[in-house]
Amino acid sequence: MKKIMIVIIACLIILTVTLIIIKKLEGKGYEYEIEEIKNFYYFKLYENEKYGVIDASGNIIVPAKYNIIEIPNPSKPVFIGYLNNNEEKNETEVVNDKNEKILQMYSRSRAT
Repeated sequence: MKKIMIVIIACLIILTVTLIIIKKLEGKGYEYEIEEIKNFYYFKLYENEKYGVIDASGNIIVPAKYNIIEIPNPSKPVFIGYLNNNEEKNETEVVNDKNEKILQMYSRSRAT
């Protein structure tokens, strides 16, 4: 009987310690804030079967030369242009509102 009580107490202690560790780890993680977009300054331009970017006044910011263009945040001047649709070698450019290439030091690597 004494051995059973020792085993039960040991299990309860292990369970309690495990629950405390799990509770402490739950609070850890990435802290982030989701930005609410209130102003839209940039929009997609479609011309001659290619995409570019215009601003809210209708001025061409990025000429229509991409097969696809993404505007991750329409209130920020960062645009991702895809030059072709070939999955093996999909060429991309990241440009700003002056149509200058930015973030060129990064390369796309494929997991094998």
